Amino acid sequence: MVCPTFWRDSLIWEPRVDRWTPHALVGTAIHAGIATLLHGLEEEPELTATRVLGEGYVEQETWSLLTLSKLVEKGYRTLRDAIQERFQPLNPVMIEQADPNQDNRIVRQRRAYRVVDFVRDRAEGLEVIDWKTKINLDDIYLGEALRSVMHSWQLLDYAWHVQQWTGRPVVQAGYGLVVLGPGKPKVHWPTIRLTPERLTQWHEQAQAVWATMWQVECLGHPTMNFEACEDRHLHFGKECFLLPGCHQLCGNQELYPSLYKMKAG
Repeated sequence: MVCPTFWRDSLIWEPRVDRWTPHALVGTAIHAGIATLLHGLEEEPELTATRVLGEGYVEQETWSLLTLSKLVEKGYRTLRDAIQERFQPLNPVMIEQADPNQDNRIVRQRRAYRVVDFVRDRAEGLEVIDWKTKINLDDIYLGEALRSVMHSWQLLDYAWHVQQWTGRPVVQAGYGLVVLGPGKPKVHWPTIRLTPERLTQWHEQAQAVWATMWQVECLGHPTMNFEACEDRHLHFGKECFLLPGCHQLCGNQELYPSLYKMKAG
């Protein structure tokens, strides 16, 4: 949905040199700790979180493992306490629920893999929650981050599919958003109320998007979204890494090895 050309080519190519950053890994580690807590597993949740961090850590000069471990521990505790304060009772229905209808072929090809973080029972229906983490989010950008819940494709996708799996209405979806800095870590709970009409509307749109994806995959010749090339909201604060290939090499992939390397597998 960002750009059909980006969707196709980013499955094949990656930058030759890319500076490692811990942002995704920190969120994954906190996420793993919370999943261990909610599942009631024997392993100490904080140990799970730091273990996942250590497994994914890349040695470099900017971020030390000790610094990131303290950040993950702090984030886990903050989210744990916020969950215990907000959800009484917890009423879990699903924890880390993988799509039971997921095509294993698609998983092996590293396509979209739907895993719903947390679903809880409410009096009027189900609530879907996705855990998110930001290492830094200045107050000036906080409102934008919270409002994004209103048009989150991921949340609407999860909510529609949870309804299909359970046969029960999903009446609310949102984020458990951990903001680690600046200042003291905080958890925000942006949510959106949902109705059957809203989810039906989303599914109609989704079917059109999936049909377009199928056409790109089978027939080739995807369109380019020129508006996305330098939209730093879409590329984690940077311009699209494929911009030189698309615009300087005119999409000639025979020349791409001069700029990029092919992904393994």
